[in-house]
Amino acid sequence: QLLCQLRFFISFCYPRWSLFDMTVFEESDANKLYKDVPPVSHPLGWKSYTFHAICLAIAVGLYFAQFSILLSFIVLSLPSVPIVFPYCAIMLAQYLFFPTPGLEEPNRSARRLQTYSHSFPNGWFHLISSNEIKPGQVVEVGALGRDFAVYRGRKTGVIGVLDAHCPHLGANMAVGGTVPMGTDCLTCPFHGWEFNSSGGCTHIPHLPKETTIPCAANAKAYHVCEYYGMILMWYHADNEPPSYYPPTVQSLDAGNFHHRGHFDTHVNMHLQEFAENSADFLHFDPLHGKMMIPFSPFYIPGVDIVHRPGWKPGTRAKSFVSTVGSEDAVASPTNKGKKAVEGDEDDEKKDVTAVKKKAVNPEAHMSWFSDSASLNFHGRPIPDTAAHADITFLGCGSLVMFHFNTPVGDIVMFQSHLPVTAMRQRTRFTWFADEKMPRLLVWYVVGQWLSQWRNDLSVWENKKFITKPVLVKGDGPIMAQRRWFSQFYSASSQPTQKSLDW
Repeated sequence: QLLCQLRFFISFCYPRWSLFDMTVFEESDANKLYKDVPPVSHPLGWKSYTFHAICLAIAVGLYFAQFSILLSFIVLSLPSVPIVFPYCAIMLAQYLFFPTPGLEEPNRSARRLQTYSHSFPNGWFHLISSNEIKPGQVVEVGALGRDFAVYRGRKTGVIGVLDAHCPHLGANMAVGGTVPMGTDCLTCPFHGWEFNSSGGCTHIPHLPKETTIPCAANAKAYHVCEYYGMILMWYHADNEPPSYYPPTVQSLDAGNFHHRGHFDTHVNMHLQEFAENSADFLHFDPLHGKMMIPFSPFYIPGVDIVHRPGWKPGTRAKSFVSTVGSEDAVASPTNKGKKAVEGDEDDEKKDVTAVKKKAVNPEAHMSWFSDSASLNFHGRPIPDTAAHADITFLGCGSLVMFHFNTPVGDIVMFQSHLPVTAMRQRTRFTWFADEKMPRLLVWYVVGQWLSQWRNDLSVWENKKFITKPVLVKGDGPIMAQRRWFSQFYSASSQPTQKSLDW
């Protein structure tokens, strides 16, 4: 608008200037027409000049007004950039670099599965997130070879997890099931039977009131806890009650940490592979030895990462306190606030039954992976780049807690795996950060981990389990890790199919 008005004003005042491109005619036929013509005054005289000058002033004013509005919009938007940019970058990265893989070809998946001893370990599993289910809502979740009906009560907001199929005639209560107003019960859509969160059948419409409801009418229920925005369900092949609970995190309970993001995907692998990966030290240099651009598969040229990994299983309470190295990991919710007590030195000499009972200790089900890393640029160490991360396995690897320490604040991240099938894991990342920590820095730290984690996927999704591996010096405590992991299988754990005849 400004340029058009300026161009017209100049062409009006100086006829020898082109009205269209504002260039002076030189050596052209048109220029000869104006060569000997003196400046021509407009018939309207000074009034016309004044009119065009006013138009030009208005155009300039509009230009600066529009520029000011645009500049104000940019300035006012700056505070939201640290919020919007990480969110948009994560969404774009998930679409471009972390697409959900398709289902593996069944025969290929079965061949890989038969190399593992069991299909599903025992432990706590993240079914859905708390914000995914509202009071009165019923959600079906298929995992661990079963179908679950997850619902939230209308009266108290309690979460219930039942076998999806009604014990009456097998109707799927997660499809069409309802939660009546003012109750915490799930109603079967087929015949109206009602079940509470403990699985007890509380009402059968066509049964006379004086008739006692038989125990066989109860549905199978599962232990549940809501853990920092995650709905966790306890799964045990022998139907035993929980032998441990996830630890509370004092920094999250204090209220100075805030949710900063989440990331979901699927991986075609067995859950044991992720847990064993923490004890495989020699894979870090080939797969994780290069600095990455966050949330991408691209390397930063010339920048190498030097890893110094470590792994330790939970055996005594003293190990639990010293390995984590912070006040964040404490006792379970059932004994919150109690101090851990060091175990007996003779515990390891007791029989197998006694050793299994050690799982009730607040650390027997845990293992810790630690990594101290620094950066090199073309082989030369970069000063002040040392960093440390503590990763706590809260059980079989179905729930893992990361603690990233930075000079400006800490990050706590949870990574969960839910076996949709034995060879397909739904993987979710949820992270929290100190409120004083810049969001862009949080995005960078978490993005680095996800980029490095992505490098493992092509291996996990194509490997099989070697029962008797050929190990060499420096491979890491792989066999010790397998012995620790074996505690999550029990007598009734589903064995894998050893033949493809089926």
